[in-house]
Amino acid sequence: MNKIQNFFNNYDGLLTDFDDDVFKALVGRVLVKAPNHVCFELKNGIVLEEKFIKKKGKNGLI
Repeated sequence: MNKIQNFFNNYDGLLTDFDDDVFKALVGRVLVKAPNHVCFELKNGIVLEEKFIKKKGKNGLI
């Protein structure tokens, strides 16, 4: 947890969009368990799960 706190304590700016550097600093790996189930394993060991509902149509697009 200290590495994450240090990163944000030293980060200058407001996050309004995706930031590749922040993502790489925090996320160790991404596990795709199913087309609608993804897990983000943070470098400090915390695992964040995200499940979502795919919309109808090709590639989830309406």
